[in-house]
Amino acid sequence: MKVIFFNSCRNWGGGEKWHYEMAQGILKRGFNVSAMAYPKSKLFIEFSSLKLAVNKVKISSTSFLNPIIFFKIYKLIKKQNANCIILNLPADVKVAGIAAKLAGVKTIIYRRGSAIPISNSFSNRFLFKRIITNVLVNSNETAKTVLANNKHLFPSSNIKKIYNGISIEYFEMLNYKPVYIKENNEIVIGNLARLSKQKGQFYFINIAKRLKEEGVRFKILIGGDGELEKELKRKVNEAKLNNEILFLGFIDNSKDFMSSIDIFVFPSIWEGFGFSLVEAKLMKKPIVAFNISSNPEVVRNNIDGFLVEPFNEEELHNSIICLAKDKDKRVRMGEEGYKDVLLRFNKEKTIDRLINYLYDLK
Repeated sequence: MKVIFFNSCRNWGGGEKWHYEMAQGILKRGFNVSAMAYPKSKLFIEFSSLKLAVNKVKISSTSFLNPIIFFKIYKLIKKQNANCIILNLPADVKVAGIAAKLAGVKTIIYRRGSAIPISNSFSNRFLFKRIITNVLVNSNETAKTVLANNKHLFPSSNIKKIYNGISIEYFEMLNYKPVYIKENNEIVIGNLARLSKQKGQFYFINIAKRLKEEGVRFKILIGGDGELEKELKRKVNEAKLNNEILFLGFIDNSKDFMSSIDIFVFPSIWEGFGFSLVEAKLMKKPIVAFNISSNPEVVRNNIDGFLVEPFNEEELHNSIICLAKDKDKRVRMGEEGYKDVLLRFNKEKTIDRLINYLYDLK
């Protein structure tokens, strides 16, 4: 079986991590694998390290209207003579999906990791009826969003859920160095995510204000970069919280970050699959998150963390205070989270599920 992983995203995120790790996993299991990625992106570099054929592709949401770009993609895919292509972005579906169909690729999989309802547009009705043969999702919540606006858009029987996995053995062997050393018995609260409206980091400003007013010794660490970085830093500066909220930038080794915190707080407005939640659990950190999207599929309320009413700052604050004051609870929840990752989110099991899925489609 020959599989193409097609992902034109310039940035590195959960979807790109999944494409790289699954390509690596099935390559080791004997699959013939090739890839197409944005030139000089982290994903392109990671694909190249696997010593497989990697082609450079630059596309946008309107590239399907450009015959030069479209024909180039078509030729690249046709040359691969693949049985299957796995696509990432909606733009990838519009360009590479159609090109793959014309090139005779039998199985065209749209791997979707965002829990945002698909619009019932003419182009989507065409793509899901005529081009995409299968949809692969990372959570039950993401699966629901595929048909949320049109239950007839795509056969539900062709939507498959496979949870993201983490390489537990590799992660545990990974060397790490804390990015922050706590002082004066303070409680360290952490968030590791892209700096965007979706991830809800703006909630930390009001949380920090309240904790400071209450005399709690604390530090909030925010790891990641993104489009809201300047705005978030400006608001933190205006609130005079520069000593309480630290922006650490992009974190290459999440273990460095997770080893530095006591509580992982995840105030995302929506999620397809919160991969950093799994990493936090593997580092035995209790979690506080909104009860939205796929979070309940990862965090078990009152077992390995707290799921609070969506966007309720009072509950978010109270849950953080509860954990801050109870070290034994933090330890118990951390241990429960660790055991859950071993059972449900082992990357090797994820690779097994993907391989079985691809063989079923053959």
